[in-house]
Amino acid sequence: QLSRAIKDLQAGDHVILADGQYRGQQLKDVRGTASQPIIISAQNKHQSVLSGSYSGANMRVLGARHIDFYGLRFSQGTTWGVRVGVDSSNSHDNGACHFIRFIECEFDHAGQELLKIGGNSSYITIVGCDFHHSGLQCASVLVSSPIRKRLMARDE
Repeated sequence: QLSRAIKDLQAGDHVILADGQYRGQQLKDVRGTASQPIIISAQNKHQSVLSGSYSGANMRVLGARHIDFYGLRFSQGTTWGVRVGVDSSNSHDNGACHFIRFIECEFDHAGQELLKIGGNSSYITIVGCDFHHSGLQCASVLVSSPIRKRLMARDE
């Protein structure tokens, strides 16, 4: 059901995921607008869990624009938690993403990076998210291209 809903997303749509586990997903060429972003949110914070993998990630986002993710949990990715954009800025693939926001999400237990942003993507915003249990002993957020990135700490 979720895969079908994702394929049909249009500017201004708001998908609310019920509590539970969902298989890894891919959002390809899904586009909202500045005035009508696409919103994908958890019914209850961190209780909607994307686990398992789609191409090694809980969520693979390619060619997307103006997407907001609220309160989701991304867990148990075999390689990455979430992958945004193409693998490198040298790629000729048009998979770069722009104006993607992760708000109060949780990223955990990925095989390597919890969040990988690459390939000429820009305006990726991360607000109040929790990152823990990366498979790497170093940074758990990998940015492989020069992008404007804001990491904002949640008020505790």
